[in-house]
Amino acid sequence: MVETCTRSKESVLNGRLNKAGVHVSALETFSPEMKGLDENTLLNQHLIVDTCGGTLAESGQTHMSKIRGTMTERKFHAEPSEVVAGLIPAR
Repeated sequence: MVETCTRSKESVLNGRLNKAGVHVSALETFSPEMKGLDENTLLNQHLIVDTCGGTLAESGQTHMSKIRGTMTERKFHAEPSEVVAGLIPAR
């Protein structure tokens, strides 16, 4: 289990080091200039995000991945409300 909470402008987590099945909880950034998770982590995990639109617009790393064309809302697994309501399983 890995948890992050940062205002860093550089990634603090190297996704290449994550083992299969690792749980990452990240209080992601609120500005496109900031990034907490690296693109490798974002592209190789099930992502449960607060809101899909807000995450793409505000979170630094997902915003940059969106610009590069590697991140879309289809990459997001679910929003917490969908998991809690039982509409989508967490894993």
